[in-house]
Amino acid sequence: MPLRTGRTRRGGATNAGTVRVSCSWEGQRIQTHLLRAFEGAVKFAGARPYELLKRTMMAAHEMQDGAVRGLPRLLLRTEGGVLLAASALLYAGLGVSWIAFVALLLGYGLRTYATGQTRTVTAGGVTASIPQTWVYQPGAQDLLFTAVDPRNPGQRYSVTQNSGSDPSQVASATVAAKSQVLSEFQVLDRGTTSINGTEAPTVTYTYVTTRMGAVPQVIQGRDIFLKGSNGTLIVTLESPAKSFPNAIPTFEQFAGSVQG
Repeated sequence: MPLRTGRTRRGGATNAGTVRVSCSWEGQRIQTHLLRAFEGAVKFAGARPYELLKRTMMAAHEMQDGAVRGLPRLLLRTEGGVLLAASALLYAGLGVSWIAFVALLLGYGLRTYATGQTRTVTAGGVTASIPQTWVYQPGAQDLLFTAVDPRNPGQRYSVTQNSGSDPSQVASATVAAKSQVLSEFQVLDRGTTSINGTEAPTVTYTYVTTRMGAVPQVIQGRDIFLKGSNGTLIVTLESPAKSFPNAIPTFEQFAGSVQG
C-alpha cells in the first residue's frame, strides 16, 4: 500500500490531496527547466559528456522514492540540480577528464540511492517502514521499538502499544502520565493528523532534559495515536526543538507506514 503523508489540523477540511498534485506537477516543470539549464551550461564540453550526464540524471530520477516526499523532496531535488549544473560548469573549466567527473557523479548517485532504500521492521505484531540506514532498537514492555537516524542522532522515532481502545482517551492519559515524569512538560498543541485517510489524535509537547553534567536541552515531541488491532499505537517523534520542524515530514511518512 502506498504511504501517504498526513497533515496536522485542528478543524476544517484538509487540502493535502491538492498539495500533492500541485507539488508533483511543479516538480516536473522545475526538473524540465533544470535539465535545459544544465544542457546550456555544458554544451561547450561536447555531446558525449552531456549524454553521459543526462543519462545519469534520468537514472537517478527513476530510482525508488526515499522517506521524504512532497514539497521537501521537491526542494532537495531542485537544490541538487542547481548544484549539479554549477559543478559541471566549474569542472569543465579545469580541463580534467570528463570520465572522472562521471565516475564521481555515479558514486554520489549510488550513495543517494542506498540512503533512500527502506526496510520493514516488526515488533509485537506491528510493522513499520524505516530507511535502510536508520538504527533499529527493540523496546521493552509497552515500548515496541525505537529508530534513530545516524545523521540526526538527537531525533528518535518510536512506537508504543497501549491496551486502550479509544485513541482520544489514550491521548489524554498519555499527556497526564508524561506531565508527571518529564521536567517542565508543556502541551503546545492538540489536534488531529490525517494518516492514510484517517484522522488520528495528535499531541505536540515540549520538555527539558536535565542530565547531570550536561547542559539542559529543550526537547519537542509529537505523539500520533493510531487505532490498532490490539488497542492504540502511539507513534512518537522526539527531537531537539531547533530541528523538530525539519523532522515532521519524515515523521508523518513513518507514521503512515505503521500497521498492526
